[in-house]
Amino acid sequence: ARRVELCQALSEGGLTPSAGLVRGAVTLSRRHPGSQVFVMLRPRPGDFSYSDLEAETLAGDLEAAAAAGAHGVVFGALLPGG
Repeated sequence: ARRVELCQALSEGGLTPSAGLVRGAVTLSRRHPGSQVFVMLRPRPGDFSYSDLEAETLAGDLEAAAAAGAHGVVFGALLPGG
């Protein structure tokens, strides 16, 4: 695969992976030119309507993914009620 969407807890629909997993995946991608790692940002299972605290968590996870060298992120968010 040229592009990997990295997540953990697939049984929960996919959640944000640990910083260590992201670093490992990015390191591995460097051995395969053209490969890219995109990190899923999802702090918990369930809906995609996030509290202010969860939004802060997402922002921190985005910064961590960038610092680890991820090529991008994937996320979704909705207003309350859809």
